[in-house]
Amino acid sequence: MQIKKSLKNAVGKKVGQAIYVHRSAVDHLQTSAKDKLSLALQRVPEDFQWSVLKISGQDDQTFSFLDYQDFSAVAFPELRASLLVNLSEAGAKLRKYSDANPPILHRKELLLAPDHPLRDDFAKLTLSLESKGLFKNMANKGTRRIWMETLAEAGLTVEGPNIVKSGLDSEESPKASTDDMNGLEKNKVERHKTAITRAALSAPMYLLFTSGLIRRDRTVLDYGCGQGDDIRALQSDGYSVEGWDPHYQPDPSTLKKSQVTNLGFVLNVIEDPEERAEALKRAFSLTEVCLAVSVMLYGKADLSGARPYRDGYLTSRKTFQKYYTQAELRDFISSVLNVEPLAVGQGIFLVFRDELEEQRYLLRRQIGFRGREYRAVPKPSAPQKNTPDESTEKLSKTTIQDLAAEIRAYGRQPDISELPKSLVTRLSRSKQGLQYAASRAIADIGHEELEEIVAARTEDLSLHFAMHAFSQRKSYGSFPPELRRDIRAFFGSHKRAQEAGQALLYSIGNQDLLLEDAATAAASRIGHLEHGKFQFPAHRLQDLSVRLRGYVALAERLSGDLSETNLLRIHIYSRKLTALTYADFETSFLPRLMTRVKVEFDTFDVSIIDHSADNDVRLLYLKSRYMIETDPRRVAQKAFDQEVLDLNTLNFSNEGPSFREFAQTLLKAGVRIPS
Repeated sequence: MQIKKSLKNAVGKKVGQAIYVHRSAVDHLQTSAKDKLSLALQRVPEDFQWSVLKISGQDDQTFSFLDYQDFSAVAFPELRASLLVNLSEAGAKLRKYSDANPPILHRKELLLAPDHPLRDDFAKLTLSLESKGLFKNMANKGTRRIWMETLAEAGLTVEGPNIVKSGLDSEESPKASTDDMNGLEKNKVERHKTAITRAALSAPMYLLFTSGLIRRDRTVLDYGCGQGDDIRALQSDGYSVEGWDPHYQPDPSTLKKSQVTNLGFVLNVIEDPEERAEALKRAFSLTEVCLAVSVMLYGKADLSGARPYRDGYLTSRKTFQKYYTQAELRDFISSVLNVEPLAVGQGIFLVFRDELEEQRYLLRRQIGFRGREYRAVPKPSAPQKNTPDESTEKLSKTTIQDLAAEIRAYGRQPDISELPKSLVTRLSRSKQGLQYAASRAIADIGHEELEEIVAARTEDLSLHFAMHAFSQRKSYGSFPPELRRDIRAFFGSHKRAQEAGQALLYSIGNQDLLLEDAATAAASRIGHLEHGKFQFPAHRLQDLSVRLRGYVALAERLSGDLSETNLLRIHIYSRKLTALTYADFETSFLPRLMTRVKVEFDTFDVSIIDHSADNDVRLLYLKSRYMIETDPRRVAQKAFDQEVLDLNTLNFSNEGPSFREFAQTLLKAGVRIPS
C-alpha cells in the first residue's frame, strides 16, 4: 500500500500530493509509513537538526527532512536546509537555502498532533490572518520577502511568534505581555547604536578614494557619518570632507552641496520605509558629481538574537537592520531617484549626476585603474621633502622614460593636458616640443612592445563599449576629451567603437568561443576547465582573453567588484559566475570555503552564501591547479595533491568529496596533511 493512501486520514498538512508533519507528530503516521521512515532516518546524520518531515506523494520512497528556524518561537519559520532521502537510491542529498529570501512555513498548526499544546495558538493566528484576506492567492507568497511585504501592506509586522500592528500595539498575541507590546517609547529604535568605531576607511569611502573620485580639489559630504572616523582620516591627509549625523554631528550647516556624497550604511538602520527613501533623495540632492550608497546584504548578516520587525529585524540592543539583496538595492535606488546606479561592490552602488565623470569612471574601471590611478589610502605621515626641479635644456633620460610610461598607459601619444604638471614643466624647460619628445619615447619603447600595448588598449576600449551596450545606458551627447582622443586613435569614429563593442558583447554570449578561450587558458595553466566550468584565480583575470574578461565584467555590473575574492568560476553552459573566498588561501594546503557569491545572468540575481558555519565545511582540493609556477609553495602543494590523487578512491569532479569522506579516506590511508 502506498503512503499517500495510508495517510489519508492521518495528521499533517497537504500541499499537492505531498504531506508535511512536525517531528513531534510522526508517531501519528500509519505503521507502513513509520516503517519506511525508520529506514530513511538511518541516512540522516546525527548532527542534522530537522523539525518537519515531508513525504512525497509521487511514490512511497521519498522523504525530506526539513530544518525550519525555531518552529515554535517564530510565526513563519524560515527553511534553512533540507535533506532528501530516496529509499530507491543511495545516500542523501543536502540542500541549504540562502538567507536572502528563503521559503517560509504557513499554517503551522496543521503539522501538529490534535492534542499539541501550541496547536490552538497557531490556529488562532491563522484564523486572524484569514479573516483579513491575507491567505488568498498564496501561489507567490511562499518566500519571506513577498510574505513580509504582504503583511506590511496590511499594517502588520512579525514579532517572534506573534503578529502585531505596525504601530507596535498587540493584534493577535495570546501569549504576549501587554507591558512588552504596548507603548511606542519602550520599543523605540535606537539608531545611533549602530555607529561603530573604525580603524580604517569604511568600504564605500575606500572605494571612492581608490577609484579617484575623492580628490583634493573636490568637496566630500559623509551623510550619516556616525562617529566620524572616515572624516578624520581624510581630513588628516588634506581632503575637504564634512559630515552630518542626526545623533553625533547634527549641525545643519554641514548639509550643503558637495561634489561627492557618501550615504554609507544609513538606509539599512532606518525602520520607516518612507523616511528611508527620503534620506536617499536628500543625499542625492546634495550631490554634484557622485553619490555612494551602501547597505548590509543578506548572507553577510548574523541574525542570531534578532527578531523580525517591519521589513527587517530588531536586535537585542533595540537597533534596526534592513538587509537587502544586491538586486533589491539596485531596484530601490533606481525607483527612488529615477537614475540607473552602478554596482561597484557587494552592497555598494554609485549614482552619478555628472555624465562625463561617469564615463571616466567606467573607462578607468574597465582597465582596472592601472598605472597612475593607484593611490595610497590616507594616513597621517611626515611632510614630503621638496626635491629640486630638474633644469636642463636637453631632454634627460628620466624625462623620456617618464613620457614613455605615459604612452604605455594611454596606448597612444597623450595630449599635453593629460600629462602630469611636473612632466609638462620639464618638457617646457627642455625647449623641445611634445611631438619630438614623444618620438624619442616611442623609439625607447620599441615597435613590438608598442603593438602589444595598442592591441591591449583596443581590447580594453572594446570591452568598455561592450559594457555600455550591455547596460543599455543612454548615449551621451559628448564624451570626456580623453575618451574622444581614444576613439579617434583606436577606432577612427564613435560608430566603429560602438560596432566593436557590440561585436564583442555578442561573442561573450557564444558558448563555443568561451569554451575555446577557457581551454586555451587552462592549457596555459591559468585555471582548470571541467564540464563547462572554468575556475581560475581572481588575480589572473588580466591574463585571460577579452571574452572571458568580459564575462566577468558583466557579472561585476550586477554584483560589484569581485577582485578581492580568491577564485572565480565561469559556468559557461548555465550562464552563471561564482566568486569564492577561502580562509588562509595562500598558506593552507586545504583552504576552507567561507563565502560564495553567485551571479545569475538569466535572472540578474546576486546571492551571497555564507559557508563559515561549523557544519558546512567545504575545502578546496588540488590547489596546485591555481598556483603559478614561480610560487615557492607550489612544489609542496603539488606533491600533496599527487599523494591524494594516487589513492584512486576519491572523486574530485565538480566540488569533490564531502569533508567527512575526504577526512576518513586520508585517515584510513595514513596520509597526513602537511603543516
